[in-house]
Amino acid sequence: MGRTFCYPEASYTAGFRLKTFVDARLPSGLAGLKTLNYLKNNRARNTARAAGFDEALFADQAGSVLEGAATNVFVVKN
Repeated sequence: MGRTFCYPEASYTAGFRLKTFVDARLPSGLAGLKTLNYLKNNRARNTARAAGFDEALFADQAGSVLEGAATNVFVVKN
């Protein structure tokens, strides 16, 4: 049984087109909680795909990467 891919296998070699969105999270104790409210993620991903991108990438106001709308982000530093 092989691994299931969410995108065409060629995308994992060629790379992904990402559209960035500023995620202006309010500084509160609730910001770190996981909830079932994914409306923001769905809207950002739909907007990104409509503009020809593969995924939406959220960054904070300082430019630090937070998360993808439907993906995790990993950085490999050599």
